[in-house]
Formats: sequence, C-alpha cells, structure tokens
Amino acid sequence: MDITPNTVPEHGRLEHDVMAFLSEHGFLFGSATYHDVMDPLLVNRLQSVLTPTTLRLRTRADRVAVHRRHGLAFEWEAKTHAGSKYHNMALEVYPLCAHLAESDMDVRCLYVYRDQDRGYDVGFWVHNPLDIPVRAVKVPTRWQNHWFAAWIVAKVQEWWPEVPIDPINWRSGSGDPFILIDESVVREMSDWRDLILAVLPVESIA
Repeated sequence: MDITPNTVPEHGRLEHDVMAFLSEHGFLFGSATYHDVMDPLLVNRLQSVLTPTTLRLRTRADRVAVHRRHGLAFEWEAKTHAGSKYHNMALEVYPLCAHLAESDMDVRCLYVYRDQDRGYDVGFWVHNPLDIPVRAVKVPTRWQNHWFAAWIVAKVQEWWPEVPIDPINWRSGSGDPFILIDESVVREMSDWRDLILAVLPVESIA
C-alpha cells in the first residue's frame, strides 16, 4: 500500500526549515491550527461533530505567512514521507479540495513536501486542479456510504474526471480519503523555496 504519513520528527524539522526560510525573506508566520488557537472545550466539540463546517475548521491549513513589507500572504501545509516501500505522495482529499475551491477567490495555499529517504524537498501552489497530477483517489470503506465520500467523489469527478476512485479497507493515519501522486512526478516538482522566491518582488530576494 503506497501511503505517505507525516513522519515525526521529520515533520517538525520541515516546518522549522520553512519558517527559517520565510523569516530570512521578510515574512511573519504563525499557526492557524484549530487546536492551537481555539479553546479546548471548543476543540473537543469540533472533534466530536462531523459536518461540512466542522470538517473544514479542522482541516484548514496549519500555517500562515504574511510578508512584512509587501502585500503578499498565503497559507501553507507541510507534508513528509519516510520509511516505506513506496514513495508516492499521498494527500488527504478534503483539505486539498477545499483549498482548490478557495483558490477561486484567489486564496493562496502552498504545499511543501519532503521525502526524507529520497532526500528531496518539493512543493506546489494550489490554484488549478489540472496542475495537480493525481493518479488515483483512495476512499476507505468506512466512508463509502457517507455524505463525505459523496462530496469527495463529486469533486474528483469534476476536477479529475479520468482519475479512478478506489475503495480500500484501510484505517491507518487519519483514515480519510486521499489522493496519490506518483513518485516519478513528485521528483519533477519545483523546490518549495523556489516557489516562494518566484512570488516575491525582485528587491526582496537580492
């Protein structure tokens, strides 16, 4: 099963590296993770209710960056991989689709990704679904008769009509539907540092 979990402590190191890079290039940054910024009682209740609204609140981007001088701000998600037979990129479908929907309002979100064993960092901006080379969508069986899966299927068929949607009997990690991007494609993605530099004014890079 080619599944990519976030790896600890590599996940923390990746976040540290991103924040150091952002600071070096004039950004302020912070956490937007719901359990970091909300009252514990509210967090517990959000975790016990499964509706589109509570799901979106729980899965919004973990981090935010705002430039000190320029009108540039974006959300960012850090994803890591290590120690399995396969090295395809796996990303939860719901937050990715939510970021895509918000991109219609020009909301920016950057995915940064590290494969610890293969030794590379890459990333992509979430703007156009056609720019995200999805190979397959995996839907764990626990969701297959739920509104959540129906929503996922509808969005996948809208944005990636040729991509297969496969049921799987799998409960590891979050246990939520996820997409796969082949490792051969991941290797060709841009370094996340270059993606950030590309949106900065030239005078901020010098």
